[in-house]
Amino acid sequence: MTNQQDTTPTDVLTKLNLNGYQPAGDANFFQTNKSDDLFIGTYKDKLVIANPNLTYGLFSAEPSDIEKRFVAAFPSSEIAALAENSTVGEFGYSLIYNGQRKRVKHGCDGEIYTDFGEPLPEEQEILAGHIFDPEELDEMREDM
Repeated sequence: MTNQQDTTPTDVLTKLNLNGYQPAGDANFFQTNKSDDLFIGTYKDKLVIANPNLTYGLFSAEPSDIEKRFVAAFPSSEIAALAENSTVGEFGYSLIYNGQRKRVKHGCDGEIYTDFGEPLPEEQEILAGHIFDPEELDEMREDM
């Protein structure tokens, strides 16, 4: 989430009504991988929250309770939820701008479960097959 440089973990717990969690100290972001714990931190003016229950709650076809809580708590922020599991080909992302759901896409193993909103320019570029510039491809071939 953007514009949250002064938001503390305790603020997040209160604003989202997340009971049963207590701040426990610093952790490396890599520790969030495959953990059911709740991680809250900042990067510049961005608030970073890692927890699978919260993340997957933003991938539903209709706004879920947790999505509504995020929007109510952070109405003027850009909210992005991301997930990826290459083992099963799973991906998901949700983008909310100023309280408005703009794009949600979630799928796994070749199936799409949720597809809401217009494709992003980045999606269109990837689907068009032009991920790398010709110069970048030449450099990669040279490095092989």
